Amino acid sequence: TLTSHLMDRPASTPAMRSVFDDAATLRGALAFEAALARASAAEGFLSPSAAAAIAAACATASFDAAAIAEQAAHAGT
Repeated sequence: TLTSHLMDRPASTPAMRSVFDDAATLRGALAFEAALARASAAEGFLSPSAAAAIAAACATASFDAAAIAEQAAHAGT
């Protein structure tokens, strides 16, 4: 198994590590997607109902970070 302490531990305290853990990263990505959908609707690129559906999906989504990492390792970046 390869280790990467630089990638595995980007913060020095437990509080900061929780900011950068897998769950926080996925929550941030989903929050971004929901905000992008809302902004796209505000500019007329997306219907308000589609934006609401995307935001709702983002709010309730649940992902397996380990499975995503495994698949990403084989798919590239």
